[in-house]
Amino acid sequence: MRDNPAAGRKTPPPVDEDDFEALLALHMPKAAPKTEGELLDATIIGIVDDEVLVTYGSKEEVPIALGEFLDANGQLTVKVGTPFACFWADGPRTARRN
Repeated sequence: MRDNPAAGRKTPPPVDEDDFEALLALHMPKAAPKTEGELLDATIIGIVDDEVLVTYGSKEEVPIALGEFLDANGQLTVKVGTPFACFWADGPRTARRN
């Protein structure tokens, strides 16, 4: 990205309008991190049966075992909309709560 002082923001580099892949990449959100052990900012988007569904800026939802969100008395410590940090682990469908 280049600085655009007149607009007070950065502007994308020029892209050939016939290059669909480049145009698409320009407008798509950056890929979510998927490196083993990487810290993610996540948000609870649903609680279904024994899983808590979370999102972390990707198009996919990731399930985390409900047990990860229970306190010592077995009470759920989160609700839909709760933000939290988790670590990416074991591939694209599993994350562990931090």
